Amino acid sequence: MLDTMNKLSRMVTAAPDATSRHGRYLAGHVLFRDLDGARIESIIRFSNPRRLAAHQTLFWQGEPSAHFFLVLEGTIKLIRRDAKDRCKVLDYVHEGELLAEHTLFSHNGYHATAVAMEDSEVLGIQSLPFIRQLRDDPQLSWRFMSQLCGYAERLITEIQLLATHQAEERVAAFLLERANPSVNGAVVSNVPRLRCDLASKLALSKETTSRVISKFRRAGLIDIRNGDIIITDGNGLRALLA
Repeated sequence: MLDTMNKLSRMVTAAPDATSRHGRYLAGHVLFRDLDGARIESIIRFSNPRRLAAHQTLFWQGEPSAHFFLVLEGTIKLIRRDAKDRCKVLDYVHEGELLAEHTLFSHNGYHATAVAMEDSEVLGIQSLPFIRQLRDDPQLSWRFMSQLCGYAERLITEIQLLATHQAEERVAAFLLERANPSVNGAVVSNVPRLRCDLASKLALSKETTSRVISKFRRAGLIDIRNGDIIITDGNGLRALLA
């Protein structure tokens, strides 16, 4: 009996810590930044953390969009299947980024299937309670509209990239957009390690994508270390887009 009581005591004590952890994740995102603790905790109350094993599906294309998500750990891949049953990689969503927020007001469900690329954790925020929160909170509503505008701008940029750029330009632009500065050059993060996924994202064949990557490497524009692409000559890549 004493052991059982001790276990229950530890569970009760641990619960606020878990909530605070998810609250800190929310408060760290630009959408929720500067919201006071009470408003953060009110969102936490209708949010559900979920752990995913590598290759586990979070939601399916066409499924009703009851939640949008904040990725707490790991990487989620978005895959869309067309009417001819062909699959295309749309995007990768990484730690600290929102997923499916643009479906909040949609009646068509999720526009793609979301699959964990590695062991991951997400925080699912229920759509209907969040919509009510937006109605009552002008500051949060304004930020959410800004978030959606940013999403639309990224889509426009990607459409322009695919419509007007050749293979080398597409790869160069994609690498530059996702480059993070580091001590030893610019490490390109958030780039699919699988060449077939990168090819699908850029609407290129796997062979063409591999050929461009190899060409850039021979020219000294990039290097590959432990599967990560390192930009060694950013100016050289930018010259391809001039």
